[in-house]
Amino acid sequence: MKTTNTWSKPKGYRGIWSSNGSLTTDEPHAFVHYSGGFATAFCKHLPMAMYAETAEKTFFCYAGSHPDEHSILIMASYFDHRSKLVPRPTVIIDKCTDDAHDNPVLSIDGDGFIWIFASAHGTQRPAYIFRSQEPYSTAAFDPVDEMNFSYPQPWYIPGQGFLFLHTRYDENGRSLYWMTSTDGRTWGKPICLASIERGH
Repeated sequence: MKTTNTWSKPKGYRGIWSSNGSLTTDEPHAFVHYSGGFATAFCKHLPMAMYAETAEKTFFCYAGSHPDEHSILIMASYFDHRSKLVPRPTVIIDKCTDDAHDNPVLSIDGDGFIWIFASAHGTQRPAYIFRSQEPYSTAAFDPVDEMNFSYPQPWYIPGQGFLFLHTRYDENGRSLYWMTSTDGRTWGKPICLASIERGH
């Protein structure tokens, strides 16, 4: 895991270009299914943006990239509805892969802290959870946990905590699981919600 100590601020917004294999051709841009600009893939990664009425900001995350290296940078920023501006994004972690299945999602807890869930694709790499150091801020994040999850969907329920839907790769292939946490730091055992042959 390459975390940032200085919480680097890239000059602009550069999303990841992901390619899932290549066709047998000399063409430089001939890739197979679901390839291209994938900064906000996939449809099962939810949510990637949330509006915080208290701060009058829409916080969002996405898969950024280096200008000269093809690797996913987990990024976070916000749109300020008062100024109509966005600041430079914050680099949270380098996932050391160009696989868009590692794209992040976010949640906002009852105290305004921004939570980033950086996914993994199966069990090849770990997934991570981060929390902002300050409420309603994407300036800097602290690592909270390292575990395994894919296609994450964390939902904060006021007064109760997090309900975390996600996929895990098991003996059946892929199955839908859920976990809960009152504080985002201590998580209950993952429980299988649904499983069908060859996964979901």
